[in-house]
Amino acid sequence: MCQIELEWQQIYMRLRSNREDVIAWKALERRVRAWLRSDQPETSDVLDDAVAEVLASVCLSFERARGPETFRGFVHGHRLNVRRRMWSRLNAPLISLEELDDVPRAGHASAPAPEPYGLDEALQALPPRERDAVTLRFFENLETDQLAAALGVSQVNARQIIFQALTRLRRHRALLEAHGGRASAA
Repeated sequence: MCQIELEWQQIYMRLRSNREDVIAWKALERRVRAWLRSDQPETSDVLDDAVAEVLASVCLSFERARGPETFRGFVHGHRLNVRRRMWSRLNAPLISLEELDDVPRAGHASAPAPEPYGLDEALQALPPRERDAVTLRFFENLETDQLAAALGVSQVNARQIIFQALTRLRRHRALLEAHGGRASAA
């Protein structure tokens, strides 16, 4: 597939006239990916998530862009915000899905009892779309493109939904730890 390299102003003008212009979004994605790769060469999953988050942020706030002359700076600001959030997440202790719920494994009688408000409760607290996304991605092992098709959204939106769901699950876990195993209704 031949890639057309568009200038920042061209990307802005194409997106302003057609928000679903695939060529413009691909050109913007390549530029954002190059920026983020130069910031910190991360694993491809982290890089993909950061690119998706920048593109989603630009898409959601595109109306606030002031014009083609400043579009590069507009996107750069979104990139910096995402980079700041990514750094804070990378420096925060990560909790895997397995750690959210300590369910005893079969044949391990000495395994700890499940937490009163573990993974099941956290999943039930998620909005239905996020719960479906987490279930499909992590329990049925769907890839991003399959997840997007199952949810009826783009791959960028699928990644964003997963990101939001995992953020909510981490917050739930932090509430559990802060309240001695009981999540407050906050």
